[in-house]
Amino acid sequence: MSIYTYYLIEPLKGEANKPGDSKVMLSNLINHLGKTVLESASTLCQAEQAPFFDTAMKDFPIAMLRGG
Repeated sequence: MSIYTYYLIEPLKGEANKPGDSKVMLSNLINHLGKTVLESASTLCQAEQAPFFDTAMKDFPIAMLRGG
């Protein structure tokens, strides 16, 4: 599994959400990937991997959390 894929799965499971949130928003996913992928690629592989996102769109839910 790639570093990007590993950190993509985390917010889909709600790990980037605040307590009580029932939806995973695009902004949660973008913020989480932007931080974790950059740090992990540098630390684990001594490489630069910076995800690019076109943020000129509205925020929207991309997943529902279990129990939400």
